Amino acid sequence: MTIIQSKEDREWLKDVHGVKGRFAVAVLYGNEDRPTKIELYAKDDYRTTPRVFVPDEDGSFHEEVGA
Repeated sequence: MTIIQSKEDREWLKDVHGVKGRFAVAVLYGNEDRPTKIELYAKDDYRTTPRVFVPDEDGSFHEEVGA
């Protein structure tokens, strides 16, 4: 698991994995270069509900609805 908080790392995540929107913290599960799941938190607070992204077969990510 990798936690991403810095502005530079958040920009890297958007550029490399194509996740959209604003977020304060991201949690990557699995390898950071090919994660199995990405959770985006609007606030730096683990008690908030994250937006969850999962990979497609081609490696791009889509938001999991109802996660």
